[in-house]
Amino acid sequence: MALNSIRNALKKFVTLVSAAESLGSFGIGDKGGLFHVFDCKDRAFQRSGLVLGKRFVHKGQHFALLSEIMLQQTQVSRVLLKYEEFKSAFPTLQALAEADFQEVLSHWSGLGYNRRARFLHETAKMLVAQKSFPDDADSLQKCPGIGENTAAAIVVYAFNKPLTFLETNVRTVLIYSFFQEADEKIDEHVLKDLAEQTLYVKNPRKWYWALMDYGTYLKKTEGNFNRKSTKHTIQSKFEGSFRQKRAATLRCLLKNGPMTIDELAETQGFEAALMVEIVDTLKKDSLVTDINC
Repeated sequence: MALNSIRNALKKFVTLVSAAESLGSFGIGDKGGLFHVFDCKDRAFQRSGLVLGKRFVHKGQHFALLSEIMLQQTQVSRVLLKYEEFKSAFPTLQALAEADFQEVLSHWSGLGYNRRARFLHETAKMLVAQKSFPDDADSLQKCPGIGENTAAAIVVYAFNKPLTFLETNVRTVLIYSFFQEADEKIDEHVLKDLAEQTLYVKNPRKWYWALMDYGTYLKKTEGNFNRKSTKHTIQSKFEGSFRQKRAATLRCLLKNGPMTIDELAETQGFEAALMVEIVDTLKKDSLVTDINC
């Protein structure tokens, strides 16, 4: 980046910092941003939580894990109600680990991408078994369904460590602040470098809260600049899709218990061949299993 570009970027960044700190302080945005609301309401990061062996695990770590997995490819508005439901059903990491998977899946139903429920359940069991909650992203990435960005976000929110991660609101803020006039899409590595350079290391948790709120605010007032990211994709229509049929089949099994392929096909109004395909994908994701009678 040329010297003049750096200077211009820094000027824009000063404006960004001022706006984001103000938003973080006063909670402007869609309900203040998910973590902003939950922290204020529940004091999730206070020193009250669950003892796992000799290691004390704050409730904030459990809730950071839960909400970050829920927020993968899912809008905040859809997550809010399910998050509260999960907190009530599984108030500690150990409660989640010890729960029957069918119960976990039942509470997850309606949130979409149901294999995340399996990932969350397996992760809870792993962490309880090892009697510790990792405070580094590399260790968290060894858990099922947790990638680079999710792992870093969990560490930031649970431990307030200065790590860099990207998600839709962060991308929106960075692109709006530095690349408004860009004609080409912005590569992920460019945004990652900017996120690292601009990270407020003294209080990264609050910084990301502010970015979430600011990103939500920008989407409402300026449009979705995230579309200029190479990471941006347009999701296929859910109505009438294979994903919808899969979800309906899973809800049917949760409601009625074990059923044969023919019973499922008749209940759902699908062809038997389609139902076989649906069930095979559910088995592949470890969401259903065969029962030998």
